Amino acid sequence: MKNIILIALISLLTTACGSINTVPERNAEVLPWQTYYKIKPEHISTNKPYSDISNLDFVLLKAKANYQKDIYIEFMKRSLELVGFEKVLTEEELTKLIVKNNLATKISSTTDMLSLHNAKKELGKFLVIESELTQIHEAKWETYVKITNPENIDTLLEARMRALAIYDVDKEFNYPVVNLLYEWKKSSK
Repeated sequence: MKNIILIALISLLTTACGSINTVPERNAEVLPWQTYYKIKPEHISTNKPYSDISNLDFVLLKAKANYQKDIYIEFMKRSLELVGFEKVLTEEELTKLIVKNNLATKISSTTDMLSLHNAKKELGKFLVIESELTQIHEAKWETYVKITNPENIDTLLEARMRALAIYDVDKEFNYPVVNLLYEWKKSSK
């Protein structure tokens, strides 16, 4: 009997994690998104406002996930648009823009900061937003977000949180990250 209860409990924990990588169905444009969870100050290693936020040409989203990767990238792209970033490019979209504008000899990569520094010279002012959602083991997850200014390689925001997803991965991990990005952007002028 104990084994059956244990198996049922494990199944519940691993499958009952509510939504994942889903923008809220109602009032998605109203931020911050409703959730009881928040990225705590001890999980934030850097949080510096950016004074030139209104002059950005775009933001580069570098998103990674080991679960529903493509859906996570689309979730983060849509979320950043809702946060108020007018133009959000994925790494793939930036690569296409580089090739289209014949800049491949000047910008050799979309992954290293030196190349992104050079991209800034050619493509205009932008920030790099790295976001990662990792399922470590069954109900244990980690989320990470970092914003870097490629002009001077300055980290503007960095946070990492690891915990069990008891109820809903979106409300416990994704929405707190989006809310943190929203609050950071609001504090930047």
